[in-house]
Amino acid sequence: MGVFGFERVEQMAAELLSAFLVGLLGGVHCVGMCGGIVGALAFGLPESLRQSLVKVLPFQLAYNVGRVVSYVIAGAIMGGLGMLLAGLMPVYYAQQGLWPWPACLWYCSGCISGAGGSD
Repeated sequence: MGVFGFERVEQMAAELLSAFLVGLLGGVHCVGMCGGIVGALAFGLPESLRQSLVKVLPFQLAYNVGRVVSYVIAGAIMGGLGMLLAGLMPVYYAQQGLWPWPACLWYCSGCISGAGGSD
């Protein structure tokens, strides 16, 4: 333990800064992707429905409930796979085996310029 326990304070500050940055970047993602989907959903409705919040609300609620449920299902699937791998081998080895997959998915989706996907 360091002088007056400042190492823990510095570590906590780094963790809070990381959480803030992840939230900030996640918000940018949400505006870019989810905002576009919600905008398209709203502008796809007839003009008469768009004029009333009460008439638009069921469509907005259906979108958000579907979004949350899909995240819950994806999280449950990934959590189940993680539990399965953790039961078969030490967690460290399971983590090392899973690390390449996000990069492969990112590469194949075309997020890296000129790679994978369709341009």
